[in-house]
Amino acid sequence: MSDERRYLIQRTNQAINSAREAIKNGDEHDSFEDLINEIEEFLLEKGHDIRLEERLQQLRELETNRHTRAANHWWSLLEKPMEETIFAQAFEHTSRALHHSSGRNNDAQNIKMQLVDKGLRKAGECLETGNVLGAYTYLEMVERLHPDHPTLGARKADWRRAVDQLLQHSPLRQELVEQILRKVNELVERRKLNSAWDKLQDALRVQSDHPELVRCKTHLEERRRVAEDKLQTASQLSKKDKLPEAREFLEEALRINDELRHARDELKRIQKVLTEENVRKLPRLEVISDPTCVLDKKYPIDSDLLRLGRSSEEHIQITEAGISRSHARIERTSSGNYLLTDISSNGTIINDRRVKNGSIQLSDGDIITVGKYLSISFRFVEPT
Repeated sequence: MSDERRYLIQRTNQAINSAREAIKNGDEHDSFEDLINEIEEFLLEKGHDIRLEERLQQLRELETNRHTRAANHWWSLLEKPMEETIFAQAFEHTSRALHHSSGRNNDAQNIKMQLVDKGLRKAGECLETGNVLGAYTYLEMVERLHPDHPTLGARKADWRRAVDQLLQHSPLRQELVEQILRKVNELVERRKLNSAWDKLQDALRVQSDHPELVRCKTHLEERRRVAEDKLQTASQLSKKDKLPEAREFLEEALRINDELRHARDELKRIQKVLTEENVRKLPRLEVISDPTCVLDKKYPIDSDLLRLGRSSEEHIQITEAGISRSHARIERTSSGNYLLTDISSNGTIINDRRVKNGSIQLSDGDIITVGKYLSISFRFVEPT
């Protein structure tokens, strides 16, 4: 287990425990957005990792529930003054809850549909009074929540007609352009270039010759073109089985435009292939019996020391009652061999031989068994 991976698991365990304690006491826990992003970036770079993926799912569930509670709170205040601001708060928390649950949280889905219906009504009211700025604000939020809503297209067409009729010689024209441009720049900062391009078209409809919009259009076209070029290069390299080089170009493309779904899927595929290839080049422990059903299938020994035990400090954590906090370690000797040393109270079985507080040299195919009540077994595999 790398130091970065161990650190992420420790932080995640602490975060989950503190959140559960806060919820039990009726308090609200801190946001886990930054930690979730760190884990996602780690998995994107390093590939599949069962333990981290399980903890990531737990964090997402906690964040989903936190944002859903907040969305419910703001929804209950929607009839109060400052309605547009309150709607924005309810919208933001609902969006985050749906994001972390991949759209599967029923409470968040219910709030989403209520917000969409109310947002469309409010946009219509704004258009009737000539408030195109307010209408745009509501429509923009509705579109992010439900881009394929059957009424949204008609409302946007109404908004465009209102823009054509009311803003050609209105001082509001500049204000609306600036409002949309701020949203475009925000999306560009987040590397959401496809969404930024769509918003830019709304602004260009209001004032096609606005110098800042023209500059932004040129800039966006160039960045999207560069990202697509890198994607094409990655595809060509992948077809030639030059996967490390293809991975680099895909990562560069995503650093420019985060909305290249195909690039993200292809990067995951390549990372999985490369991870499996790297594992085959390293000595490793392969799980052959795991009644706990929580262990990874393979544990590469990618340094001179691998530790296993019940503690979260260990490279392989086994939370079974018969396992000591620090149970055993595998070390690479100066001659290149691997030595298992038992430091437990219950001992470790190598093939049919019990080792307790002693050491034994490992050979390819040796079976290592630990546990007093549940037996967890590994096979030691030397690199091919």
